[in-house]
Amino acid sequence: MLYKLRLFTLLALATVMAVGLTSTSLAAQPETQAAQDAIDYIRTLQNPDGGFPATAGEESSPGSTVDAVFALAAAGIDPATVQKDGGSPSDYLRSQAAAYSEDPGAAAKLFLGVVALGEDPRDFGGVDLLAVLDGSFEAGSGRFGIDLFDHGLFMLARASAALGVPEAAVSYLTSKQLADGGWEFDEGWGADTNTTALALQALIAAGEGPSSAGVQGGLAYLAAAQNDDGGFPYSPESEYGTDSDANSTAVVIQALAAAGEDVGAGGPWDKGEGRTPLAALLSFQNLETGAFTFGGEDSAFATYQAVPGLLLAPLPVATTTLEERVMPAPAATSATPGVAVVAVPAAGQGPGEGRQGAALPLAAALAAGGLLAAGSGLLLRLRRG
Repeated sequence: MLYKLRLFTLLALATVMAVGLTSTSLAAQPETQAAQDAIDYIRTLQNPDGGFPATAGEESSPGSTVDAVFALAAAGIDPATVQKDGGSPSDYLRSQAAAYSEDPGAAAKLFLGVVALGEDPRDFGGVDLLAVLDGSFEAGSGRFGIDLFDHGLFMLARASAALGVPEAAVSYLTSKQLADGGWEFDEGWGADTNTTALALQALIAAGEGPSSAGVQGGLAYLAAAQNDDGGFPYSPESEYGTDSDANSTAVVIQALAAAGEDVGAGGPWDKGEGRTPLAALLSFQNLETGAFTFGGEDSAFATYQAVPGLLLAPLPVATTTLEERVMPAPAATSATPGVAVVAVPAAGQGPGEGRQGAALPLAAALAAGGLLAAGSGLLLRLRRG
């Protein structure tokens, strides 16, 4: 069968606790109880349409719903069984697929989510997501989408379907690695932990070994970026703050797990006295609600992101096998490098909610939306929220 779903995360949390990990990190064990508490909180966020919001109490958003699907699948929960008033994440995402996938990076993220749902990304909500990905890939340059988040999601999407990642795409990503070993979200920004973590997961999913120069360089950047509390900031050189945050720490843990790094006590990422990445991530959990916090407040997005980190589950959280297709001829570049079409949120609107807007330099759009906050870790949410 060409379409044989194989979830990496079918083991229930109790089973994972019993048998431990056979891959990913070497000594650390998944924080299963903390993940279960976070999942319980995530369930309370679901809206009657089956989707999940970027912020508790708001309307559902496609990107946030995919993030919730990643968390559920990483925890060994079939997202189709998580329903509110009969609405499931699949129901909601099907209704949004056509509009959401107009953005190539969003299409790649949705592709990953559909695989985690156990459905066929070639026919989801009337959209052939594989065709969207193929049509947005520039075979000549090896580039996909507007920025490196788009590109990393494309590589992960193809890897999740056992399609093989084009060598040109791998070469493009490695060519964008900076001298300090990190990757930057957009040209001129400087390296950050979030983009570096996604790039590492993409390279490893594409077949790069942990000992490769690109992976080792990325790990060296992350080691230099790690704070004394064991956690990670969005950027160690940000003028907006360098404190650790839950989102950045979680996505870095995913990358470290993908590389087979020991993130447990006594390992190379232990800053002493048990100040490990996992311990830092756990410090952001509100023990009363199970949610993870951002800026001291319960955060839906931080909680979605935290669960795969707690369970040492890198992207892709699930895989399938699709029929290979010939990649397209080089496509014309439709976007100006360094310029993104970003909708600046209106008052009361969450980042990444609307996707139609004037073409603005990304930094200007972020500043106009008030999103350049200290240690925000919000780029993933802005681009794919």
